[in-house]
Amino acid sequence: MKFRPGPFNIILLFFTLLAAGCKTDSLPKAKDASTLRIFVEARADAAARTQPIVVFLDPPLKLTVEREPILDETSVEAAKILEGDGKFAIQLTFTSHGALVLETTSLAHRGRHLAIYSDYPAGRWIGAPLLRQHTTGGELIFRMAGSRDDAERFVKGLNLVATAMKKRGEQY
Repeated sequence: MKFRPGPFNIILLFFTLLAAGCKTDSLPKAKDASTLRIFVEARADAAARTQPIVVFLDPPLKLTVEREPILDETSVEAAKILEGDGKFAIQLTFTSHGALVLETTSLAHRGRHLAIYSDYPAGRWIGAPLLRQHTTGGELIFRMAGSRDDAERFVKGLNLVATAMKKRGEQY
């Protein structure tokens, strides 16, 4: 019996594209979405697992962080802008998984910074809150490096991703 791979490959390609098309319908467009990667500050002597960064706050902050993030946008439940004294900050509310990771990280790495990176419209480091105490409740508040318009765009994009993830049931 001869097997002809040509028609089989075309059928497989069709079903793969169909399945991929169905999954992407509920996701926000890439230009509207905000990404989020949260990294932990590390010792500079572990060069293979770390990378140096600069967060352009006022004044700029130079840190060495782990290469792998501890949290990303899939663990965000909601984001909002907080106002006070003419300044603003970002409040991130995490899912139960994100809250657990944040709690254990704040306990194990008290006195270190978290470095926050986002690819909204261009990739950059946007914050570096200091872990002063054990964080419970699944919320993280940080001062964002950038303008108020940048913050609004970032929050809107994160909320779009969080809503899409809830609809798909893929939040962690």
